[in-house]
Amino acid sequence: MSIIRCRFFRFVFILSAVFGAVELCRATAIETLTQLRALPREKAALGRPVSVEGQVLWVHPLSAGLFLHDGKKGAYVQNPKGKLPFSDYRAGHWIRVSGITAKGGFSPSILAEEITFLEEKPLMEAHHFFPHQVYSTDIDCDWVILRGRFISSKTIPEYSIIMLELDMNGVRLLVQLVDSPENRKRLPEVMYRQVRFNAVAGTLYNDEGQFTGRLFFVSSLEGVTIDREPEGDGEQKLVPIHELLRNGANYKDTVSTYGTVTHATGSEIFLRGERTSLKASILEPADVEEGDRIRLSGLVAPEPLGPAFLAREVQLIERRHEPVATLPVVLGREIEAKLNYELITLDVQLVDIGKSFNAKGDRSSERVTLLCRAGKYLVEARLPEGEDVRREWSIGSTLRLSGICHLVIAPAERWRMRGNINTLWLQLRDGSDVTVLNPPPWWTTTRVLWIAGTATGLSLLFLVWVVVLRNTVARQTRIIRDQVERETILNERQRIARELHDNLEQGLAGMVLQLKGLMKLVENSLKQRLESMKRDGADPDRMAEEAKEEANKYKRSIEVILKMITHCSSEVRSSILDLRGGLLERMDFISAAEETLMPLVEECGASLDIAVRGESRRLKQSVERSLLQLLKEAVSNAARHASPGVIEVVLDYQSMEKLQIFIRDDGCGFDVNTPPKPGHFGLLGMQERIGKLNGRLEIRSQVGEGTLICLELPADGLNGDG
Repeated sequence: MSIIRCRFFRFVFILSAVFGAVELCRATAIETLTQLRALPREKAALGRPVSVEGQVLWVHPLSAGLFLHDGKKGAYVQNPKGKLPFSDYRAGHWIRVSGITAKGGFSPSILAEEITFLEEKPLMEAHHFFPHQVYSTDIDCDWVILRGRFISSKTIPEYSIIMLELDMNGVRLLVQLVDSPENRKRLPEVMYRQVRFNAVAGTLYNDEGQFTGRLFFVSSLEGVTIDREPEGDGEQKLVPIHELLRNGANYKDTVSTYGTVTHATGSEIFLRGERTSLKASILEPADVEEGDRIRLSGLVAPEPLGPAFLAREVQLIERRHEPVATLPVVLGREIEAKLNYELITLDVQLVDIGKSFNAKGDRSSERVTLLCRAGKYLVEARLPEGEDVRREWSIGSTLRLSGICHLVIAPAERWRMRGNINTLWLQLRDGSDVTVLNPPPWWTTTRVLWIAGTATGLSLLFLVWVVVLRNTVARQTRIIRDQVERETILNERQRIARELHDNLEQGLAGMVLQLKGLMKLVENSLKQRLESMKRDGADPDRMAEEAKEEANKYKRSIEVILKMITHCSSEVRSSILDLRGGLLERMDFISAAEETLMPLVEECGASLDIAVRGESRRLKQSVERSLLQLLKEAVSNAARHASPGVIEVVLDYQSMEKLQIFIRDDGCGFDVNTPPKPGHFGLLGMQERIGKLNGRLEIRSQVGEGTLICLELPADGLNGDG
């Protein structure tokens, strides 16, 4: 008991120490961002109190949070459930934030509970960010200076941001800009130019808080300054498309190129040059049409399969009001690199039709994609947003597609000096770029599978029907065979019965008559002999006695023969009755036994009790006939010789391995060791019958105590219909 108490107090002490340490940690407030950044993420997750001051550098456009910097360190401040008015603050505001620490994503952050505005100051001085610092984990939430060239932009309305790509001496950086009317208005001015601006250096991370990339945050383009472009060789060069970025060219120089417009959108123009084609990004929609010859001025940016053009200026050279010829293409073993950005025509087979949406699943930006097969290649054909699937486009159709070809390099082979082209996809201009050459064949894959499935199902049903029919025919055949067998057996039995009746029974009856006549002759002979002896004067008494003894001797022999013949005649009549279709043909075994035994019992004035144990079952007819004869013989013997009051027959079906029958009477009994009298063959016949059934017969009896006959037959050969 003392040991348990000691352990309990030790546990309470440790628990109190833990809670005390937690409370001590919570009670020690964080007063600077340097202290906050020094916390491990696990301790920051305990929610220690925070009260810090700093300057706002960037506010989330949806008021989800802001970046705060105190001149030494920076941190991200979260707005739990959007309770606080973060939209009231902007870059340059100096504020006090009170709340608790949080684990954060890459570094500890603050869950704000209260914000107090202090004053507005000019933005603090930032430090330069260099390309070699891109993967530095020491830079996070810092205020930095970036220099480079914006080379692409993409507006994401659902998040109220504009994603910019900045080229810093060949290093590509992602910049997140707040989407506002002011920023949209100034964006074309700063695109494709060498610029300088301040930004918050953020960090991309995974679930374990590990560094995965770099992202910069800018609130406004107002602070972006355009640097002076490097001086070139003098006059701007006019370079054919196929000569851009060749050996000796400076990608920072402004150049001009020219070609024929094959397709134009609000942000892109595709040109066909003398030998190759080009994709040019433009700042705003240009007044050009397909077929026009134009001149572009701007910068060249390298891409895996060729240069891309960043156009600052679009100049119309010649307007041609005629369609541009498409280049027919048949894809062979290899795809030629000169097809990149070319307007081509390609015959394909439509495999599937898919749709894609934006990040939020907005159906207004739904885009239809046709998945096709051209030779060994799978080709995607992408329709512009808003173009829907046409009714005649059916899977399996042969289509002729016209569109801008975009080649794709196998990702695993980007290390090669000349990239291996893996496949391509087509940028369709509209739905008219899809022409149906041949409708899908009737034998489509779906129909073939459906027909094959149906045929398989019907085959299985047919096989099942054949099996069922075969079993039915076999069952009917067995029934017919059994019926024919029964009819044959019945006819044969009737024939034998007729033969027995016409021959044996009649013969036995004749023998009885002859023997009875013989007895009368003996009696008459005795009378004549007595009369003769009286005439001869012999001693009449002695002679009469001798004559009577001799007559009685003959008479007893004749009587034995009569009994034997009578017994045989009775057996023959019984056999004839059974052969001609007796009781077992019309009723079950128990009913047949009751109808057979009842007259025998009533003749001697006794009562019959038949009991059944277990569930009765039909046996072979030959077995039932033999058992019925055994019962008849046993009950007949008891009725004739034992003078019983009650005869009890018990049929025991409880065991599936054997059948037991008990015949019990309360008559006079007999000594089982005494041999049977001459002319009595009942017990011998019963033993012969039970032997034929491979059964066992046991007789228990004592003089004055009745008799019990036990019959036991094995299950083998008992069950059946035959």
